[in-house]
Amino acid sequence: RQRSEGPRGILFQPAVAHLAKSPQALDYAKHVLHARADARLVAILRLEGLVLPWVSLWPGEPGQQIELALEQARQGQLGQFTAFCPTAKGVPKFWDVRVTPIYGADGQLQGFLSVSRDITTLQELLRARERARILADAQKVAMEQAVSGASLEQVLGTIVRAAEAYSEEAMLVSVLLAQEGRLRHGAAPSLPQAFVAAIDGMAIGPNAGWCGKAAHFNQEVIASDIATDPLWQDYKELALSHGLRSCWSQPIRSASGTVLGTLVCYRREVHVPTAEEKETVALLVNTAALILDHRRVLEERQTTQEALRQSEERYRLSIEASGNIGTWAVDPKTNMAVMDAGFANLFGVDPEIANKGAEVAYFSDKIHVEDRPMVLQAIAHAIKTGERYDVDYRISHPSGKVVWVT
Repeated sequence: RQRSEGPRGILFQPAVAHLAKSPQALDYAKHVLHARADARLVAILRLEGLVLPWVSLWPGEPGQQIELALEQARQGQLGQFTAFCPTAKGVPKFWDVRVTPIYGADGQLQGFLSVSRDITTLQELLRARERARILADAQKVAMEQAVSGASLEQVLGTIVRAAEAYSEEAMLVSVLLAQEGRLRHGAAPSLPQAFVAAIDGMAIGPNAGWCGKAAHFNQEVIASDIATDPLWQDYKELALSHGLRSCWSQPIRSASGTVLGTLVCYRREVHVPTAEEKETVALLVNTAALILDHRRVLEERQTTQEALRQSEERYRLSIEASGNIGTWAVDPKTNMAVMDAGFANLFGVDPEIANKGAEVAYFSDKIHVEDRPMVLQAIAHAIKTGERYDVDYRISHPSGKVVWVT
């Protein structure tokens, strides 16, 4: 085809303009959108009757965005929107869509050219950063609340709500506290109060329900289907009546390994926790353990002055560390990394550049020369195997000081 670029769009010869008018054009657009989900997708869409059929291809409620993009294209501008649409095989994808007007030889608007770019990886990176921010903020707030004298239920409620927010409200979370052989209510802001009251005081023992068993054996207990799990025999009807279908109980341990309570995650569907969910809950369990352990030391006042001093120091260091928490993400396909303001501060780099993203080398050059090979190797190993990335290393800060990062 021959074309000439103009301020109002692309000038197409009549043969191509005819294609834009044809009844098959919309089907072609739908076919290309689904058949080539891994590439830059191009579809020619006809002008007549376009809005309703095209909107129907996109799940959810992106209609207003699409109509705005089409109106911009009608005015000779570039229309743009971002929306979710799975492929024909059901693979979830996010798309950045650009809509350009198509003109015939007579200068009249004939249709539109839609170009869709797969931005799923970017969306996932942004989502992961947001989730990490939620956890970091919650840990910091909870510890500050504990220092300021907030009630234990309020402090634990902060941790519980962070877990629920991280799961995008898919989980209902509670904390039960171990007291004299029983589990007592700690925090459960989203669970039905009737259910909370019924399980308050559950015994700790090898067959004492899902939480009692977790506390007794000091290990996680998973009930993927409450309706069939024998540990739920005494509470099954109660749980099902409130729409709870699966449960996962994780013990909260003190620094010495003593069980202080359990953190419990419920869902309204049959479910087995994923590795990501387990890792996330483990972070919040550790925060809860730190708070409960510290409070226990203060309340009991039976420990030596040295033990109390160590607990206070551990807590102080944790609060200081929480103020220097940073998150980062790497796209293995492009070798680009992004950092939030916290990590940019730790590395001593420009926060704006860090937020927009730069090559990994921009950040890794700040790592102490003796630690740099180890860190890069650990990142590569985590990307290749999917195993957890967990390293301690030093940063050569521009101020001249050496900063330890864990």
